[in-house]
Amino acid sequence: MIAPGRRHNGIMGFWLLFLLQAAPPPKDPVPATIHGKAVAADTGAPLKRAMIFLRPANGGRRDAGGAITDATGAYEIKNIAPGVYVAECAKSGFISTPFKRGKEENSQITLAEGQEVKDIDFILPRSGVVSGKVVDEYDIPVPGVVVAVQRKVYRQGKMQLEVASNFVTDDRGRYRVPEIPAGLYYVRAAKQASRNDVGPTYAAVFFPNAGGLAEAQAVKVGPGEEVSGINFALHETAVFSVSGKVVDLRTNAAVGGATF
Repeated sequence: MIAPGRRHNGIMGFWLLFLLQAAPPPKDPVPATIHGKAVAADTGAPLKRAMIFLRPANGGRRDAGGAITDATGAYEIKNIAPGVYVAECAKSGFISTPFKRGKEENSQITLAEGQEVKDIDFILPRSGVVSGKVVDEYDIPVPGVVVAVQRKVYRQGKMQLEVASNFVTDDRGRYRVPEIPAGLYYVRAAKQASRNDVGPTYAAVFFPNAGGLAEAQAVKVGPGEEVSGINFALHETAVFSVSGKVVDLRTNAAVGGATF
């Protein structure tokens, strides 16, 4: 004979199992959709076959979706999970541009379940190019020279040079630095020497063959413009190594992370 308490517990367990099995499975969230277009900043013309990337706003590297614009510059991305995203548009010959609302640099796109958002549009400025040749004092091409296109930026009231883009000279000493936003730049050529390098050592120079920034000439690059003839003549120089220690004047303790 089954005790009444045990029989009651068995019946309750049976009904609980029945209810769990009968309950409908949780539904997947209804995906969202975004639409938009990409146009050239200078003409307003639609950009065909521009690439659109959608990424999580929390910094995740994995793309949440993507698309390629059609002949009218339009695109659509479907099946997007609800969440917060950032978007970017890229096309050869233009500066890759994030989605912006007004003056915001990188606007976030918040998508609710089943939401359809339009007018996620992109306006892409044309990119410029700087090109030229690097030779030595005997007019012989120098390969493996890093040519950096740099611009002045100010952080905490201090001027710094920030690299917009760079390129390495080929076996003919030629270089071509693409995808440069319009602006004023200082171009620097430097041959990186290694311990196993048996070749000559060259001093780094700014265009036009200036030893420092004070004597350098700014290079103006317009939208879609290729500025050619930015050439360099490198001269051999002696190289010295300097070592030492950085300490705090008050405590005489070693200071880490110092830059020179």
